[in-house]
Amino acid sequence: MSGQHSTMTLGVAIAVGLIVGAALGARSGDKVALLGKRLETQVSEQAAALEARVGEQAAALEARLGALSAEDPRVEALAARVEELGAEAATLGGQIARVTAVDDRVTVLAEQMANIVAELQALSGAAPAPAAEPAPEPAAAAETPAAAPASATGEPVTLSVGQTASFGATAVFLSRVDAAAGNAHLMVVGQGPATVGASAGALTLDDGCALRLVEARDRSAVLSRVCAQ
Repeated sequence: MSGQHSTMTLGVAIAVGLIVGAALGARSGDKVALLGKRLETQVSEQAAALEARVGEQAAALEARLGALSAEDPRVEALAARVEELGAEAATLGGQIARVTAVDDRVTVLAEQMANIVAELQALSGAAPAPAAEPAPEPAAAAETPAAAPASATGEPVTLSVGQTASFGATAVFLSRVDAAAGNAHLMVVGQGPATVGASAGALTLDDGCALRLVEARDRSAVLSRVCAQ
């Protein structure tokens, strides 16, 4: 770059000298030579200053490029962290899927329990009465928490969580009560889960009647079977 500037400086000086010499024609040769040298000196100084500024800008640019190169490890670390977060998100998605599968199994188990309770109620109702014979006074029969009486039309029935009751020909198992929301969560035997209450309304039974929630309590619900007149 220095050689190119020197050549340019010399060429400019010669050209300026020729132009000045032609313009001054009649003046003495010493004055023309002196003026040419002054112009050549000024041009050389300006070219040197320009070369210095270009050199400074090139050095600053190289320094900036070096700083950017030094920042590369941090950029690579950030990209690696993004990949780690993506892997963690995929793992969390798999865990959510497993929890959902467990919830489905719990629902199936609750339905199976309701079916068993309904079968036990049917068997206890069909069992023949034992023959009368002298016997000691029997102890009071223990109450079964999973059973409740059948409901006639319009007669409310109170079910505790875990109990089953028959409404018409439909057996219903109470699995959970949300008193704050005013909903009762049921398991209809042979059909699956259902909700009655403020957000879901009534449940249509197999015989065309409707099962309505009369009251939602902390651990129990009052249900009523209503049929159209």
